Amino acid sequence: MAEIAADIYDFIPGTSHPMTRIKIDFGTVAKSVDLGDFWLGGSKQPAIEALLEATLQGRRDKFCSLMVNIVQEGLKYRTRNGNPITQEEIGRLNRLIEKIGFKIPELINPNFISSLHKEESSTTETKTETKTNVKIAPEKLSELKTRFLHISQMNPQERGYALEKFLYDLFDIYGFNPRPSFRIAGEQIDGSIEFEHEIYLIEAKWQSQPINQADLMVLDSRVAGHSGIGRGIYITAGVFSPNGIIAYNRLRPSSIIGIDGQDIYFILEHTLPLDEVLRRKIRWLIETGDFFHPVSKFLNEMEGIFK
Repeated sequence: MAEIAADIYDFIPGTSHPMTRIKIDFGTVAKSVDLGDFWLGGSKQPAIEALLEATLQGRRDKFCSLMVNIVQEGLKYRTRNGNPITQEEIGRLNRLIEKIGFKIPELINPNFISSLHKEESSTTETKTETKTNVKIAPEKLSELKTRFLHISQMNPQERGYALEKFLYDLFDIYGFNPRPSFRIAGEQIDGSIEFEHEIYLIEAKWQSQPINQADLMVLDSRVAGHSGIGRGIYITAGVFSPNGIIAYNRLRPSSIIGIDGQDIYFILEHTLPLDEVLRRKIRWLIETGDFFHPVSKFLNEMEGIFK
């Protein structure tokens, strides 16, 4: 199941954006074929594997319908995002499905397969590099660095809005589909982004005092309360309290990562790819359980790779 789960991982989101009018994700697709109870949420890859395993063991007759619906919704979702599903991806998926004893007529239909895009002839390694390393013009990052440094000279009332606008523009140039701040059910959300088909709620602060455990719990509670598989990024232009980090890490498994002012400066000053910075922070969270992994810890390594 791990191979199939990995193959369909980016067909649709693990959870749809909370403000999206039409909500399509693995949970809604499972519900559409009466398998909603098998979608457990949590980390996306294990949740997909669990959905497939439970379907094969408990509702084997529904497996084909589930796969067809995932592919159908994936075709629409990936096309909207400018990354259509290809003939090669469906061919690989069909081979994996055949290994567990199924041939799904809708997915092996030659007319269907021929209607899909074909991958351009290049190596997988080259494709991965193109996808993962978003190239941004140095002058844009230089302009953003100037703006970021200028915010520190503003009065406290101006800083909050200026920081939100700065972050929106930073996320926008990396194609993270940022959403500005919004209010729901009496809560003020500082925005959200879409990164690698996952939605992250944003909490952004510019304050003189270090961010402590109580501050972190505000975003943690929102992420946990809005969906079972929510994620978040806490961004401070200042610093996180060392004791606050320790106390927060001890509470429970976290679904948020942290970015501080030094991180932002290093990203802009050394023209580090923000998407790769986020990947390293997310991987650190998953591997260690620590929500904050400062850029200074991997700055030299990244400079060696991306310079």
